[in-house]
Amino acid sequence: MEKAVLNFLSIKLTLMSLILVGIFFFAPSHLAAQTTIDYVSQANVLFIQTPAAKTKVDGKLLEINNLLGTLNNQSQEYLYTGFQRDFYAAIKDQLNADKTVREAMEFGIKFLITGNVATQLPKLNREQYKQEAINLLKA
Repeated sequence: MEKAVLNFLSIKLTLMSLILVGIFFFAPSHLAAQTTIDYVSQANVLFIQTPAAKTKVDGKLLEINNLLGTLNNQSQEYLYTGFQRDFYAAIKDQLNADKTVREAMEFGIKFLITGNVATQLPKLNREQYKQEAINLLKA
C-alpha cells in the first residue's frame, strides 16, 4: 500500500514538472510593453515653447508646494502630492537642461512609472498627473 502511494506521488510530481516545463517552453520570450514615449507622441500634442513652459511649471510647483504646506505630512495625500511635485521638478530639470518640452514630458512620465512612484502612486493618479501636465504645456 505504501509503495502504491509513493508511486502515485512520484507520477504526480513528474507530471507537474512536465507541465511546468511545457508552459515555459511555449511562453513568449518577451512581452511588448507600452512606452512613455508612445503616450506623449501618440497624443499628437503641440507644446508651448520652452521659456513659457518653464514659467508654467514654476507656477505649478509653487501651487503644489503651497498645497503641501497645508497637508498633514503623515497622510497619503501628502505622499501623492509630493510625487506630483517631484514629477514637475523632473520636467523643470529637463527644461533647464535645454531639452524640448516634449523630451521633458517624456522624462517626467518615465519618472512616474518607475521606482517608488510606480509602486506607491495609484495608476489613476499617475494618469491624472500626466494629463494635467500635457494640458498645462500644450499650445
